[in-house]
Amino acid sequence: MAAAMAGGKGKKKKWSKGKQRDKVDNKISGGLARRALNQLCEDGEIKAVCVTRSQRIYTRNIDEGDDE
Repeated sequence: MAAAMAGGKGKKKKWSKGKQRDKVDNKISGGLARRALNQLCEDGEIKAVCVTRSQRIYTRNIDEGDDE
């Protein structure tokens, strides 16, 4: 019981070097991602399934007559 109550009193966990490196390497911002999705939608590569204020859901645009 005492161990469960003392959970918030420990030291804060530091980020590992790997996680920090991954965060630095990922330089794509939200605005850039939105522009890329809008461009793909305009080009017909993807289409919007559900568009709300908080999120957008896309799917691949698969042509019916395209045999591969």
